Amino acid sequence: MSMDLGANYVLVDRIGGGAAGSVWRAKDKRTDGIVAAKILREEYAEDRDLVARFIQERSILLDLVGKPIVEVKDMVVEGSRLAIIMEFVEGPSLREVLNHRKVFTPFAATTVARHVLEALVISHGKNVVHRDIKPDNVLLKPDWEKGKLGSIKLTDFGISRLVTEGASRSTSLVGTPEYLAPELIERGEASFPADAYGVGILLYELLAGRTPFAGVGSDYAIAHRHVTATVPPLDVTPELWEVVDGLLNKRPHQRMTIDEALEKLKALQPTLKALPALEPTIAPEYFEVSYGPMTVLRPGVAEPAPEPERKVDTADFTSAYPTIVPDLGEAPNQTVLRESALAAEPEPTVKREEKQKKGIGSKLP
Repeated sequence: MSMDLGANYVLVDRIGGGAAGSVWRAKDKRTDGIVAAKILREEYAEDRDLVARFIQERSILLDLVGKPIVEVKDMVVEGSRLAIIMEFVEGPSLREVLNHRKVFTPFAATTVARHVLEALVISHGKNVVHRDIKPDNVLLKPDWEKGKLGSIKLTDFGISRLVTEGASRSTSLVGTPEYLAPELIERGEASFPADAYGVGILLYELLAGRTPFAGVGSDYAIAHRHVTATVPPLDVTPELWEVVDGLLNKRPHQRMTIDEALEKLKALQPTLKALPALEPTIAPEYFEVSYGPMTVLRPGVAEPAPEPERKVDTADFTSAYPTIVPDLGEAPNQTVLRESALAAEPEPTVKREEKQKKGIGSKLP
């Protein structure tokens, strides 16, 4: 049964959904064309600040136009419904294809990464940070493997930041832990380098069949590995690993930029065409630590114990009763405070880093 959405749209059928809301196939009454309508969860409409940001961002999102981007056509505020009207992409999400294939060949994986990077070049040029790069937000047309620009599209620009603004003020973990950049975990910052990190996670997942820090443990344990753990290496060519590892650098201002990664992948792709896909990899039981946590417990080296102090009870002058302070021996552990790798990061000084810093002033709230 169809339902009206605002004055211009009719909801036809539900085709997907996620944490932020549901996605519907809809018809534009004015043109009879098919569009996609993302309807945010009802509680968001009760947040006046969020509704205000939703309206303010309309012009920003409508201005994001390009072949590798899912175009936003309209935004609707109607009673308890907030909806984003987008172009309809006839095809699956990258998540659906990845679930079926498990791994991509290096050529197919880098083809997807190139298109996502192309989309980010456009959005960053308009000072917009995506903030939520993951397979769920990449849509594929049926002919995507031919690599034609526009057959692989990035969607949901700014939606993650919009709907999690309230949660980010609390102690809750915002976002999908497997895809969070280290600086977002430690400082709550999401700038241009965070998007580059997201592409690194995406590329790693397509090659390996899993994200680099997935494994046992809670969401917080997985998120913490982004800050502390070394990226488990993959059996790919040194040139391809240079790109993956460069995008996953934990220090934002030392991380490979979007432009650099795009240039390297374009030059590298012809050498990857004949390479087979890797076998799906299994998360390691233990992750090697590259940057230690801010507080570390380790076996301590105690100072030599002083001679026991003796006290004499002078209440009785005929004899002395010494009170001996016991020697407790060496402490089993020592608490060592160590500066966080990200907290110690210097201000950017080179031209490339100044370019990345632009994202801090994103138009998104």
